[in-house]
This record gives sequence, structure tokens and C-alpha cells, in this order.
Amino acid sequence: MFFNRGRNRPSLKQVSFRLTEVGKGKLQTFDGGEAGRVLMALEVAGSSLDLDDLSRQTGFSPGHLERLLPGMARKGYISMSGQGDEGGAFSE
Repeated sequence: MFFNRGRNRPSLKQVSFRLTEVGKGKLQTFDGGEAGRVLMALEVAGSSLDLDDLSRQTGFSPGHLERLLPGMARKGYISMSGQGDEGGAFSE
């Protein structure tokens, strides 16, 4: 069934994102692709950003970032902290 895809995933609206040391290292090798734009926005900010701020800085829609950011966190480029809409705490 394709109707419920993504429905059980918590929202990233109340989560903040910051660049990790691994992400800073990868920033040197990334080109102007999507991940590179996210890493650069976090580097320029110098602190954590929420989803809306990151959307404004990168020009990506919040929905696009919600699909992109968990993979970047799993790779260790960024860290996420805060709470999703369903009350589950994030700490990746």
C-alpha cells in the first residue's frame, strides 16, 4: 500500500540541526549539491538551525529537507536534537 507512506514518521518541525565535525570535514569535498548546500548553510550560521531557518538558507522546501536530513544525520554529517510532533525525542 502506498497510501500511508511516511505517515508514521515524526515531523522535523521542532528539531534543530547542527554541523558535526564529520560534516565540517565533508564540507571540504562536497560540491554545490544538495548536501553541500545544507552543510554550508549550517557552517555559515555557526549555530544550530531549525527546519524553517534551514529552508530559508538553502532555498529547499521544508518537505524536501525532511526527506534529505535524516540520511545526512545517519551518515554523521549533522546532528538533530529536539522533539517531533509525536512527542518522541530526537537525539541523533
